[in-house]
Amino acid sequence: MNTSGWVFITLLSFFYGGMNLLLAFAWKKILEHCNTQVSLNWAVKTYGISQLAKYVPGNIFHIAGRQALAMADGFSSKEILKSNIYELILISVAGSTSFFLIISIIFPLLTPALSIIAFLSSILIIYWVLSKFLSKAISTAFITQIVFLIFSALVFTIILAFIIHKQTINYEILICIVGAYTVAWLAGLITPERQQVLEYVS
Repeated sequence: MNTSGWVFITLLSFFYGGMNLLLAFAWKKILEHCNTQVSLNWAVKTYGISQLAKYVPGNIFHIAGRQALAMADGFSSKEILKSNIYELILISVAGSTSFFLIISIIFPLLTPALSIIAFLSSILIIYWVLSKFLSKAISTAFITQIVFLIFSALVFTIILAFIIHKQTINYEILICIVGAYTVAWLAGLITPERQQVLEYVS
């Protein structure tokens, strides 16, 4: 790639980094559901600092760090723990909706248009269930996480399309790439963290 290509990818990297504000906002809404009121500035700062430990071997230290930072600021350890568990479950549910985007790969008779309809319908249904049986704050956090996952998948897809720009990629393939990226991300989230989260909670 030439210099302009690297500049383009660097700008996308900064954009992706900025999107983590959405995750911090989602965590703030989850804390509200857990009867813990915090400012957006505090949520962004605490979430951002703890994320520095996300890729320390074990993939659990960002959650433990968030717990420690919140407790140091005088918040209830029980409610913070609940919020961390809620976040992991909620973003896993959000990521699982992307299975509908790759369903046409498994069942070729289903068109990409039907995949998108199923994807959007699943989001609306989950949003309604969360609003009715949990709280508006939780459903807002869910939608915010969905927006983050969609944008992060789009960033990956744009970079992929940019790298292989000499080849034609139609919209059907792009939809599958967006879905496959998110499903792969979900597998990466669940696989290493499942046992570690259980150990952390216990």
